[in-house]
Amino acid sequence: LPGVGNVNVATGNLVVTIPTLTSTDALMPFTPTLVYNSSLNARDYTSNHAETAYSTSFMPKGFKLNIQETLLKKSYIDKNGVEKYWFVWADADGTEHYFLPTETNNTYKDEDGLLLTLVESANSCTITDSGHNVRTFGAYTPCPTNAASAWFLQSITDQSGNKLQFGFDSLNRPISVNLIPNNKSTIQQLQLLYLESGKLFAVWNPTSKEATVLRYAPTGYYDISTSN
Repeated sequence: LPGVGNVNVATGNLVVTIPTLTSTDALMPFTPTLVYNSSLNARDYTSNHAETAYSTSFMPKGFKLNIQETLLKKSYIDKNGVEKYWFVWADADGTEHYFLPTETNNTYKDEDGLLLTLVESANSCTITDSGHNVRTFGAYTPCPTNAASAWFLQSITDQSGNKLQFGFDSLNRPISVNLIPNNKSTIQQLQLLYLESGKLFAVWNPTSKEATVLRYAPTGYYDISTSN
């Protein structure tokens, strides 16, 4: 499948995005996408190598999946010697955004000027953008040792109340993408399947009966194709 590459002219870093299979729904279509980052060449996308909550990898080396959005809560000591907290959001392509505390308890603003607001509660964290779209993150365990808490993306809700909900297995690997229209029943969109080795094997659309299949060589990822 064709991908799109972008090179940072300052650092020479290469990021390539490769779409797999798009859901057939027009309300909130979603495409699980492979993201390759040359800075992770020959390394897994885990907390040992990037600012992410994931402790194990289910993708080829150098790759992440766009569903793998996470938050890490970290601490610092301010000029008055008081411990405070900030967040790192690793977004769909792995770009890291920093959220700093505001005067409102448990509320943070991004330092990039993207008009994003992060709110922490006991059971979840949310990021709301200027268009009132909300990303909801659930607690990730085990938490990396360099963070106070860790969270992973579980759903995206648009301004009309329609929701994309991601299902996960016991290893925190995404296994489904479902649509929940506002005040309507859940619609299954996509399923993600894994090899016994733990790596992503296929993205399957149960409605269209199409699938995108990843094939691996002994040295790692080498081919991706779509069939029905």
